[in-house]
Amino acid sequence: MRTFIKSALCLSLLVFLSSCDKNVPDDETYLIFGIFCGECAGTECVNIFHLSSVGIWEDQNDFYPGAGFSGQKYDFVELPQEKFELVRDFSDEFPRALLDETENQFGCPDCGDQCGYYVEWKDDGEIRSWTIDTDKDKIPSYLHDFVDQISVNITLLKE
Repeated sequence: MRTFIKSALCLSLLVFLSSCDKNVPDDETYLIFGIFCGECAGTECVNIFHLSSVGIWEDQNDFYPGAGFSGQKYDFVELPQEKFELVRDFSDEFPRALLDETENQFGCPDCGDQCGYYVEWKDDGEIRSWTIDTDKDKIPSYLHDFVDQISVNITLLKE
């Protein structure tokens, strides 16, 4: 009887752990991008996506990326291959000049209820993140095309 209980517990644990695995690669370059809106209600207030070379995932937790935000709060679920095909090359558009920045906030994202963009980049084991105002008058011009494409990609992924 003891053996049966131990086996059942081990099997339950194995099933639980495998169900938690969202198959998000964690040892490669990736781009996480999205939008967050504080004065909002419902599930569309925060949309965060994880793009790697093999797929696209959407975060289900919808935590607001404000002070103290941590990637540990992600709960990514893989999106269909068709969605990945729509955005697969977006990482190529990541503005490398962001990596030279000492600040991690541009403008005042969502301060005036205008929402904000969240961007996270991992390369060679280093993870960096930024919040970016949606008002392009308040951000460097080299970010304009990039944030425009974030907006387009979110629309494509949510359709």
